[in-house]
Amino acid sequence: MVRFFYHRSLDDEHDLVTLTKLYIVGGKWSIPFLKENTASKVEVLLDTCSRRGHSPTDAVFEMLKLAYACLPQLNTDLKYVILHHVLKHESLKPSMKDRDFGAFVAQNGSIAMDILQAQLNARKTALKIEKRAYNPSVKRGPPDFTIKCKGHSFLVHRDVVAPQSKPLGAAMDTEKFLEGTKNEMTLSDENDDPEIVGLMVQFLYCGEYTIPFPSNTSSSARSSADEAIRCTRHVALHIFSDLWDIPSLQVLTLSNIQTTLSHLPLSYFASVLRHIYEETPVSYTRIRQIAVKALMERFTVGEIMKDKGLRELLSSNGECAVDLLVWGEERRIKRERRVGRDWEQSAVRGRRVCEERMWRKRDILGDDIGWADRTGARF
Repeated sequence: MVRFFYHRSLDDEHDLVTLTKLYIVGGKWSIPFLKENTASKVEVLLDTCSRRGHSPTDAVFEMLKLAYACLPQLNTDLKYVILHHVLKHESLKPSMKDRDFGAFVAQNGSIAMDILQAQLNARKTALKIEKRAYNPSVKRGPPDFTIKCKGHSFLVHRDVVAPQSKPLGAAMDTEKFLEGTKNEMTLSDENDDPEIVGLMVQFLYCGEYTIPFPSNTSSSARSSADEAIRCTRHVALHIFSDLWDIPSLQVLTLSNIQTTLSHLPLSYFASVLRHIYEETPVSYTRIRQIAVKALMERFTVGEIMKDKGLRELLSSNGECAVDLLVWGEERRIKRERRVGRDWEQSAVRGRRVCEERMWRKRDILGDDIGWADRTGARF
């Protein structure tokens, strides 16, 4: 559950069962946001599998068992999502021959009735389940709050946004602020960007976000320049998520920045570093450390100083230059300590080997003590 809140990394068919368990936990502990997001992720993953022409059958029926065994009868959101997939993409006959699943269906009247009704009237049932599974109004109702930014309006739900952001939740409070009474708020700061607001809203609903490449760029022609631009958007979104106190989005943006910098060519580092150091205060140590570490671990000082853009950046931005020096010095100290530990461990091993050999041969002088004991050598 904690991993979901902070990393949002359950994004393939191997996590379907885990998502079902998360949904059950959300129901048990009354966490609507967790239930809605896990049901939405299950829906997306199953749809993705269907479009690829395959279905994770074992995982799907394990999900059904969990859902009908652990969820109350009236808690139907996730059940309808799974049954919709089963009706369209699974074969029930082979599954019913499975002893465990057949016994489970026989003992569970609720799922048995649902499956029987689906078999008797497959088309009507499928349409009903599809409507229940994909109609947003069934899950949340119409949006009840509007976020405006430079001519753009984003319709959202209080119960989705407020639990994830304390400042936004406070602004939505009808008893404390005028925005809550009017059911809308306007972001009027000159640095507010409608694209960034849209990415934030996308994350609040989906648990992830996607920064698109230029529409005229094919996947094979995507350049490092596009990656650098996308990286600066990750940075802008990280700053925005810190401003509105969305910890899970902060963690995700840092992870995306780290991933992008891990393969970005040296010639594009200058623009990304310049954006980070010009747009963030000194207190943003984590994002600065990630950028500096990516640069220093992948390239030598000689390679860095040959890049004109980086030389100009280091000359004009003292904070960036200091961070590079500090990181390099810390790495040097760690390397020296590691070398010292390796030498000490090697010396100890050598002493032990020598003593063992001398013990086997007794001593060259015929004594029963080893040479190290005679000399009083200590390591």
